Amino acid sequence: MTDFNKVFSKLLKRKKRNGYYEASDLLSFQEKQCLIMSLIIVTIPFLVASIMLLLN
Repeated sequence: MTDFNKVFSKLLKRKKRNGYYEASDLLSFQEKQCLIMSLIIVTIPFLVASIMLLLN
């Protein structure tokens, strides 16, 4: 979970300068993977719940 907090804070702090992000603001492969996995873990239950509500 600390990786997700680190990635999320990195996304909030980054700013474009002259149309580019600084090299320290770019996300690594592991950080991107952590972000994608956590978004999937959060969205799938909401999708399942909404489908079940629509079917009832």
